[in-house]
Amino acid sequence: LERNQLDKAENYLRDAYSFNLDDKDVAMTYACLLCQLNRSQEAAIILKELIAQGYETVKVNMLMSIAYGMNGDSFMADKFKAISSLE
Repeated sequence: LERNQLDKAENYLRDAYSFNLDDKDVAMTYACLLCQLNRSQEAAIILKELIAQGYETVKVNMLMSIAYGMNGDSFMADKFKAISSLE
């Protein structure tokens, strides 16, 4: 996606997420976009909530692994990757 389209997507998803925090699909999509925008620390906050709620644990744990990897924390990245493979 072009930068302008990413900005529009971010605005849309941020608004959708803030209006309905219970929509786990929107939360997951927003976290994915945040990772794509190299904002993995923000994504990790959303992902931790999704993990606590038991939402699609394999996908969420894999994305959490990616987020930690982006932050340079290979230990936590490996931990969440291993957790996702156990599911």
